[in-house]
Order: sequence, then C-alpha cells, then structure tokens
Amino acid sequence: MITTIHPLVVHFPIALLTIYAVVELLRFKKINGQTYWFYLKAILVILGTIGALVARQTGEELVEAWRASGASSSIVVNVHNNWSLIATWIFGVLAVAYLGAWLYREGVLKNPVGQWCERLIRSWLIPIIALIGLAAITITGALGGAIVYGSDVDPTVKFIYLLLVH
Repeated sequence: MITTIHPLVVHFPIALLTIYAVVELLRFKKINGQTYWFYLKAILVILGTIGALVARQTGEELVEAWRASGASSSIVVNVHNNWSLIATWIFGVLAVAYLGAWLYREGVLKNPVGQWCERLIRSWLIPIIALIGLAAITITGALGGAIVYGSDVDPTVKFIYLLLVH
C-alpha cells in the first residue's frame, strides 16, 4: 500500500508549488494591488508545503519498505531525497512568511515578527526565493521520474540525472 500512496500524493504539492512560484513571479502592480492575490499566493504556498511534507513522509516510508524487502536505495534515490528536502525547506520558509503576514493582516500577530513577514513578502527577495524553489522542485521531480521511468525518459530528466547523479 505504501508504494501506491507516494505517487498519488506527490503530484499535488508539485502542482500547487509550481503554480505558486509562477504566480509569485508575476509582479505587476495591477495584479499585486488586488487583495485576493495575496491570499491566493498564501493558500497555494501553505497547502503546497503541507503537501510536500506529506509527500516527503510517504517517500521515506517507501524507501523503508524497499530496504525491508532487501533492496538497497540507489544514489539517485538519495539525491532525490536531498533535493526534496531542499525544496520543502525553501517553500516552508515562504509558507511561514505568508502565514505570518496573513496573521499580521488579520490583527492576530501584532508584533515585529508579523510586521517583518509583511515587509518580506512585499520585497524583491520573495520572487527570487520562489524561483530557486521552482528549480529545486523541478530537479526533485526529474529525479523522481528517473527513479520510476529511467534516466532516459526525456531530455530534461537525462540532463539533470547526468549533472547530479552520474
């Protein structure tokens, strides 16, 4: 059962966090001035990060099930795991910043931390972090594809596999 759960849950955070990163990179005044835009980004990154945590847990359980069956995890599995950790941390930082800003806007977090989160999400730093997160999740997904379908499944997977694993 564990082997079927990870592929099911992993695609939700990939989709949510990819959409979040693209939305975050759209920094037009007309769009950013809309109140709903903040909440859209906050919901995408918070739910995506929660999904990434679930995906990481199910991935760890999958690796443990493989090891229990006598199989050893390969280098590509370990590199995939490391990149998933990097991506989860990056989006986790963004999710915490958005959550702090949300609580600040609602008057729940009325201290300098909330104010700092609000300033941070309005800064030029957030789209850069989102872009780095998008790269990390792309690498993670490519390595996941290499695990399931082999390193020659497509040119992007092959390039990332050769660059990071081989």
